[in-house]
Amino acid sequence: MTSDKVLLIIIMTIVIIVTYVIYKNNKSLTFYQEYSPKKYHFEMLTTFYNNEIMWMREYIIRVVYWLPSQEEIANRLYINAFKIANILDNIYSGSFESIKLILKHHIDYFLEVVTSIVTYDGDNFDRSYFAWQNNAGLFASKMNELNPSYSYDILKSLIIKYESSIESEIRANLNQKSALNEYDDVKNASTNIVSYLTNQ
Repeated sequence: MTSDKVLLIIIMTIVIIVTYVIYKNNKSLTFYQEYSPKKYHFEMLTTFYNNEIMWMREYIIRVVYWLPSQEEIANRLYINAFKIANILDNIYSGSFESIKLILKHHIDYFLEVVTSIVTYDGDNFDRSYFAWQNNAGLFASKMNELNPSYSYDILKSLIIKYESSIESEIRANLNQKSALNEYDDVKNASTNIVSYLTNQ
């Protein structure tokens, strides 16, 4: 075998090995990108926030039209909120109890806001809506404490926009409208929250 052929075989062998290594690295990178913790947390938070707005809509309709099982739907909202707290605890270990309490109050005030709007109780609406917005500030403050890259002002404004959209949905249902546009606004607002929480 001539020296040229030997050299060619060596070169081809090196090319094959390098190609294989690049292929394996790309496969590993693709796997990481597809199943990275960041993507998992985004998908889970998206799922649970979608569940929240779905159960909120169900609760609003049941209260507006005096339908049964309101307490059952409220319980589902609490359970779902605790699942959100659990996902955030996976990201920021040790934060479950404090976030759970804030998200519990988030549901508490939502229920009170719905009742006060449907019963035309202006005083209770003012109190519960103010408390709801204040709770948004507590959540933003806690997340900023856990991760300073979260802006308190930005996150609070995103949550208040979410709450404002929910209020509009409640009033649209009370006025016997389909509230589909308002529901879309709520969904968009929740998507913005999830995107912000998982991209800092």
